[in-house]
Formats: sequence, structure tokens, C-alpha cells
Amino acid sequence: MQYICCTCSSSPILFFVYAVEKYVMALSDIYLCLPWAMLFFAFMTVLGSVSYRLIESPFLRYRKRYVVENERNVLTVSYLKAA
Repeated sequence: MQYICCTCSSSPILFFVYAVEKYVMALSDIYLCLPWAMLFFAFMTVLGSVSYRLIESPFLRYRKRYVVENERNVLTVSYLKAA
């Protein structure tokens, strides 16, 4: 049986850090970690953008607009009617 510290078993993020440290690369080397961090930051930015376009943006079309622009380009607040 393998030993995993109690903090790693209670948090998935700490467990991931522990697994990367043990099986992939040493996280103490900043010159090795920084390019990987920049690569994954770019990957997560692209993934977030795709997620926004394909999942969130279709639902945002159905939202109620609280601030509307009229024909004189003046922003007005539209009040909700009580049910």
C-alpha cells in the first residue's frame, strides 16, 4: 500500500500536485515549471473561451435585460413587474 499524506487525500487539488510531483516532474525546479504553467494557462484560456461560446452564450440570449438602450442612446433601467 502506498503512503499518501492526509492533506493530499482530503483535497483533489493537493492530490494532483502530489501525483505530478511523484510521477511527472519535480515541482521545485522553477525553470521547468514555468513553461508548463504558461502552456497550461494558454490551454485553459482557449478551453474557457470555447466553453463560453458553445455552452454559456446560447443561454445568455434568453436572459432578461435590466438595462436597455433606447433610440436616443440613453441607458434606462427596466423595472421588473411584480407578479
